Amino acid sequence: MALEMKVYKEIAAYEPKPMFGRTWRQIAALAVMVFIGGGLFAGVTVGLMGVGQTMEQATTVGMYVMFPVLIPAAIWGWWRPMGLKPEQYLGLFLRHHLMRKTISYADTFQPQPGFDSAGEPVSVASGEPAEQSSRERKQRRAAARKLRKTITEHPQAEAARRGRKARRAPQPQGPEVWER
Repeated sequence: MALEMKVYKEIAAYEPKPMFGRTWRQIAALAVMVFIGGGLFAGVTVGLMGVGQTMEQATTVGMYVMFPVLIPAAIWGWWRPMGLKPEQYLGLFLRHHLMRKTISYADTFQPQPGFDSAGEPVSVASGEPAEQSSRERKQRRAAARKLRKTITEHPQAEAARRGRKARRAPQPQGPEVWER
């Protein structure tokens, strides 16, 4: 006999159910509904009976008054549109329906001073592309070469370049050594 464990599709959607198979949110909604709904029902019923209504008429009106007041608490406790909590869903819903639905693709490129529209440096006096000295070009190339070497160089190649023997992982000894 194998042990079985329930695995939820999305772990973030899991909510513990501490009492009566209800989540903490549902328990809080029930408490709000009992106290607010019960108090409203009792107040309306007692008030109407004091005016001269019968018990049946007073409770019927009390139910109609209580029902719309309790709907928000029930929605908050049990409604899960698309797996989201109601406050998250309503925020996304309002943002979707209140935002502008146009996307503009305007060119926002602004050339910097000292550069032309292609991003090339220009000399301030003539407007021509600035000439770089061969020394500056050589320095940039050497820096790029050095950076490329440090990124792509293998540790064994680096050790050989420095004149040392590269360290290797210990090889297995004994009869389990495989021949190549």
